[in-house]
Amino acid sequence: MHPLFEAGLILFTKCRSVLSIKRFRNNYGTQDPH
Repeated sequence: MHPLFEAGLILFTKCRSVLSIKRFRNNYGTQDPH
């Protein structure tokens, strides 16, 4: 696999996970036990 492509894929996955975590916190922020 091309290293540049792999790095871009990792960055894309990280951004997606961060966005989903932010969305989750916004939706359930009041119920968050932390």
